[in-house]
Amino acid sequence: MSERTKGHVYGIVALTGFIICFFAALALFGPFAGFKLIESVDPADNQPFNTAEISMTIMFAIGIAMTAMAAGASIRLAAKGIKKNISDFANPILKSKGKVSFIEISKGLEAKKFKLNNVMLKKYLDEMVEEGFFEDTRIDKGWLVRDVMPCPYCGKPVPSADKKCPNCGATIKK
Repeated sequence: MSERTKGHVYGIVALTGFIICFFAALALFGPFAGFKLIESVDPADNQPFNTAEISMTIMFAIGIAMTAMAAGASIRLAAKGIKKNISDFANPILKSKGKVSFIEISKGLEAKKFKLNNVMLKKYLDEMVEEGFFEDTRIDKGWLVRDVMPCPYCGKPVPSADKKCPNCGATIKK
């Protein structure tokens, strides 16, 4: 199932849960509240109870659970999509230049119709670095920086602190 289809399914489930809640609340607290549709007697203590109210209360709880779970799933799905877009934009730049600024990432995302403030972008980038979206990368003062760069001459990995390639001896400019 595609991500888009999953998003639609989550939306439908959340809307269905909301509708269930609405009608259950209407039955419990609306103009017909207290209407004794089916009244039974509890055999344990001979007290009457209204099965309609119990059913509506259960329906209300199910509706709340459906809405909450579907809304949570759609939020996680959206975050996954945002992370993929950040990764798709930032990884090629990191591989070629070794660093990319938050501003550059923000502008790249705006071109794809995503708008994130710096706080949200930093939160996503922190999570992405921990989750391994970027190899040998850290966040440094508004920049996403690779700790290991390929040597422009031989292609072997060079730690960012080194000034010369340990493999071919070429001078690395920063």
